[in-house]
Amino acid sequence: MELISLKYDIFSQKEDLEPLYSMKHFPIYMGATEESQDNDLFADMDWTISRGSGMLQLTKLVPDEILYKTSHNGSVGRLWREHHTKFAELIHKYIGRAGVKSIIEIGGGNGILNKIYTEKYGKMEWTIIEPSNVEPIEGCEAKYIRELWDDNFQYEEKIPGVECLVHSHVLEHLYDLKGFMKQNEQLLSDGQKMIFSVPNLKETLKRKYTNALNFEHTYFISEDYVEEALKEHAFGIIEKQYFKEDHSIFYVTEKGRKNGLDKFADFESLYIENKKILEDYIDYHRCLINRFNNRIRIESRPIYLFGAHIFSQYLIHFGLDTTGIKYVLDNDKGKQNKRLYGTSLNIRSPKILAEETAPIVFLKAANYGEEIKEDILNNINSNTVFWE
Repeated sequence: MELISLKYDIFSQKEDLEPLYSMKHFPIYMGATEESQDNDLFADMDWTISRGSGMLQLTKLVPDEILYKTSHNGSVGRLWREHHTKFAELIHKYIGRAGVKSIIEIGGGNGILNKIYTEKYGKMEWTIIEPSNVEPIEGCEAKYIRELWDDNFQYEEKIPGVECLVHSHVLEHLYDLKGFMKQNEQLLSDGQKMIFSVPNLKETLKRKYTNALNFEHTYFISEDYVEEALKEHAFGIIEKQYFKEDHSIFYVTEKGRKNGLDKFADFESLYIENKKILEDYIDYHRCLINRFNNRIRIESRPIYLFGAHIFSQYLIHFGLDTTGIKYVLDNDKGKQNKRLYGTSLNIRSPKILAEETAPIVFLKAANYGEEIKEDILNNINSNTVFWE
């Protein structure tokens, strides 16, 4: 596998990257697999920071056609359903006023946003641009175009008469932020809207969530950088909403509108702040795993690890002793009875905890932890002990 090497800051385009930390031999895919362990691919996750902009970012990128060959987001939990419901409400608030008849959703995944919007507000001409092979969820009525939204996409032929662009948790996956913004700026006319949701990465990294940065989230696109990029590309912010304290930020923007936020990012301060956030993040996980491993050595009860995803892969990378772990647990039926990529650990439904007396579950699942705990304690085994 040949990686894409970057020598410049994705935000400023300047060659001023300072190496910070390398996560050696990290699995490139954050999900489940049925293939032989011999086929798993690994690469060094080399994190750097721009001295000029303070942007944290990877310098070695996995090609899209390899990274997104298989989808890893099959099911939709309660928190994501609530996110999409709130986001659909915001979209409807603005497209209804403008008399918009059609929506182009970039990176729509399994179409859950379209399904929720249709259930609440009725059918809309909706096209999803999605390069992965993920199957549409039942109830999604959107048209799919299975391509990557990049400079090669022939939008004049395939989506003529664009009225409104929508995307949810796409910005953090981009390899070319400025190119994406420029393309959307050129596509839309003055007065047309781009409505999107982006993860609140600054808050998630501060809270030490293991899904903040990885081979898919290759740069630290906090709201400071989102808003600077919008200003550079003629998008004015009409409305900004926070979904939860630590999950997402919703933006309603309009091309050609004077930006409602006049503050400019303090890049010197961001360099100091972001560098410390990453250093604290690494130190936290080293201490956490040392504590976990000390407890594993003296524990006789059955131990499980929750999350056939990046959550578990991060813990294992930092040295979690997996020899005593029976299974990885995951609620996604599409992952069960498969193997966690990059490991020898097999995946099972959390329902197997019902067979145990007082099982232990490692749980570091970011802002999804409470939802997971509640389900296990209330519906499977109330004697489950969680190590967090």
